Amino acid sequence: MKRYLFNIIFLMSFIILFSGAFMFYYDDFAKAFSRNALFSEDKSFKIKECQRWTDDIREFNLMIGETAEKIPVLMYHRIIDDSDISDVHFNENNNLLETVVLKSEFEKQMQYLHDEGYAVLNLQEFLSFIKNEFEVPEKSVLITFDDGFKDNFTEAYPVLKSYGFTAVDFIVTGLVSEQKTEYDPREFQYFSLHDIKNSCDVFQFQTHTYNFHQRTEDGKAFLVSKSKEEIKSDLKKSLQNLNNAKIAIAYPYGSYDKEAIEAVKDIGFNVAFTVQGIKAKPSKDIYEVPRIAITSDDSIGDFRQKLEGEH
Repeated sequence: MKRYLFNIIFLMSFIILFSGAFMFYYDDFAKAFSRNALFSEDKSFKIKECQRWTDDIREFNLMIGETAEKIPVLMYHRIIDDSDISDVHFNENNNLLETVVLKSEFEKQMQYLHDEGYAVLNLQEFLSFIKNEFEVPEKSVLITFDDGFKDNFTEAYPVLKSYGFTAVDFIVTGLVSEQKTEYDPREFQYFSLHDIKNSCDVFQFQTHTYNFHQRTEDGKAFLVSKSKEEIKSDLKKSLQNLNNAKIAIAYPYGSYDKEAIEAVKDIGFNVAFTVQGIKAKPSKDIYEVPRIAITSDDSIGDFRQKLEGEH
């Protein structure tokens, strides 16, 4: 009997203690669950109105010899302020992760584009160029970001806006948070709805899949390991989030095959981007458009070479 009463008292004490701990850490539990939850596949970001500018095509009034034959498409991932760099941004060899570009370097790069008179194209202008329907200045560039990291909004957006530049942000739409979140550069954070709605005057949002930025256990990217129908199903979810904005897709990890291209075509995308380290030109297959990665190792001299070099 005494043992029975002891067990009852112990159980009640545990419940009370656990309840108190749960209430104390409620926000942490909620954040953990919300971080792991995917953005609803049935909802949209409702940014159609603020993305209307993306349909504009400028008239450059170029003379003979002033037009570009090929242009660099720049690819970024993360932009981190120099003062926010910590051990999480380094690899096992104590080198800054390739996908992390210091904000000070990004500022220098954007200033170089501005000072050298580069025309920063929007996606519609680039698409018309790549289809050989539109001439752009010899010094033209398309700026892109992959994944949709929160620092794109916090750090890159103000720099781009200050120069009047635009960029394409290929986001994994399932990773978008419905709740406004505080920026923590030490974390792998992605755009929130608040971030998207407050940067859609600079970023043109396109898909990097809904939840297929993953690899199988043997290391294969989902776009080359899943069936055509599975790929199409994922992309349709992403397009629902993006208000059916399906001009372009960037293949996660730059990995794709014939079946992935067929899925992209079937859905109705106009162009698809990979990573090949060379400039894009009209004769290039529009579902295998190359991009040039800008990495943590790039000095301003390296950046200039990637813009102006023959590749």
